[in-house]
Amino acid sequence: MPSSPLAAGVSTQVQAVGGSELNVAVALAQLDGPLNKAAWVSMLPEGPLGDLVSTTASALGVDFSKVQRLPDTTIGTLHVVDDGSGPRPHYQRRHSAFCTRANATSFAWAELLRTPRWLFLTGITPLLTPGTAAAWSAALSAVPSTGGSQPSGSVRPSAQLLEPSVGDPPYACVDLNHRPALGSLEELWVHIEPLLPKITLLMLSEDSVENVRS
Repeated sequence: MPSSPLAAGVSTQVQAVGGSELNVAVALAQLDGPLNKAAWVSMLPEGPLGDLVSTTASALGVDFSKVQRLPDTTIGTLHVVDDGSGPRPHYQRRHSAFCTRANATSFAWAELLRTPRWLFLTGITPLLTPGTAAAWSAALSAVPSTGGSQPSGSVRPSAQLLEPSVGDPPYACVDLNHRPALGSLEELWVHIEPLLPKITLLMLSEDSVENVRS
């Protein structure tokens, strides 16, 4: 939305709601078919900033009933600033409600995962703070190990993974989305590797594949 000048040469400010996991929830909510029901599980501050996120995503079909609203907290932000060498992202997220309050017991994952067919996580969360790492591990740990009723070593066709039959466990998808500014790939892999049996779909770049293999 247009705003007053922020600095010399800057005439407008554009504000948008986003975030890796929330973006995926919004995208799923726009689909036709059985996968168009998506909920976001997180923490937001009470007040207008939290309201902005809730109103924007809810209007796009995302279920916000599992989001905790907390007093005396704030929200993570991303500013893209051109410092003369081109636009660069500047994150302020470690002070957010989720980063400062989340821990291993923040969410009742066994209950939250009774109905959903998929749980989507990213590799950003475990590198933010010890509390967010614990919350991330608790979520993934609540997913049954991959395979479920599948015979050992079998591979389910992708079309069936997108539309699991009734009675199948929830599946976990993890987008590695490694951010070097938060920590090394080795540090991230310490969180990922022990929980690999929980992950049905692991998304990572070619560079990350090579680094993990080495």
